[in-house]
Amino acid sequence: MARKKIPAAIQDKILTECRRRCALCFALNNDVSAKVQGQIAHIDRNPENGDASNLAYLCLEHASLYDTVSRQSKAFTPGELTVYKETLLLVLRVAHDPHRIHLVVAELYLKIIAELAEEARQEQKKNKIRPKRKG
Repeated sequence: MARKKIPAAIQDKILTECRRRCALCFALNNDVSAKVQGQIAHIDRNPENGDASNLAYLCLEHASLYDTVSRQSKAFTPGELTVYKETLLLVLRVAHDPHRIHLVVAELYLKIIAELAEEARQEQKKNKIRPKRKG
């Protein structure tokens, strides 16, 4: 059975929203460069589901990895790709100027690092306050 073709209007929406940035390159390598050669992947791996929310643009390397089922390593999950796609689109909406994208990404990562450091400090503080149990 032939794959159901994604309507041109939906393809245009996916390609223009992400500006041909691969969601996995962005998430894994902080790479926001355009990937002219790529594919639109079905997040749920169901080629019949052509809803825009189920589609993500991936570079050829990551499209191949996403579509491959391996027993040797953990594959990318649909939930994971959904989060990466949403995060990339958020960054691209904030940074209309492609030259600013790197700055926005750096700011987001610094914020995340600060939040993680604060969580670690709180956990460390909590562990110091706990009374030691007698054995």
